[in-house]
Amino acid sequence: MVMQVNHKRVVWQDVRPVQTQPKPIPKKPTIFQKIRLNISLLFKKIKIRFLNISRKTAILSTIIFIALISAGGYFLYINHFFANNNIDSSSNDKTTVTEKATPEYVTIAPVDKNINDLGGWTLVSRPGSDSFYRYDDKIGDIPISVSQQTLPASLKDDTEQQIEQLAQDIKANGTITVNDLVVHISTSSEGKQYILFGKDGLLISITSNTPITNDQWIKYISSLQ
Repeated sequence: MVMQVNHKRVVWQDVRPVQTQPKPIPKKPTIFQKIRLNISLLFKKIKIRFLNISRKTAILSTIIFIALISAGGYFLYINHFFANNNIDSSSNDKTTVTEKATPEYVTIAPVDKNINDLGGWTLVSRPGSDSFYRYDDKIGDIPISVSQQTLPASLKDDTEQQIEQLAQDIKANGTITVNDLVVHISTSSEGKQYILFGKDGLLISITSNTPITNDQWIKYISSLQ
């Protein structure tokens, strides 16, 4: 008996290894993304700390913040007012225009001096502010600069009180009385003096780089007619 052996035919197939997908290379964050991330983290930290403080502390912090903002705004306003009204006549603002001119309104000057001998009046103008007139003089050997302008609209009501407020803002540390006229004096640590007062519908400021005695100021201001 002949045994038959079945030989199964093996079909070979190409076996290909599974190809793995390359991992994407992470992109570096841009500078703007970094800034945004840092800001987000900062706000999260602030939020966490804010939630951990008491309600009383939060209210107090808010009040202090508002007060600081208000004080900063007022300080900028006062500086702007002084710059426009020549409280500090030594300003070197490049937009300032000066020219010799005759005042268009009634001014005052020392009765014992001729204004032309003092170099005449100088008109000082700045954009967006009232112009004023100035002349240079001396008290003894000390040079002074006298500036005059018509009272600004903001000072026409309660003039004395408004000028007193201005004097406080320039840290006036003294007053003198000249024929019932209150004159405010501010003396800096360097010895520079600012004199501020109103007379005959004028706002008058006088500056000196060297201290002058009260008696000398009284005598000079008394001579202004």
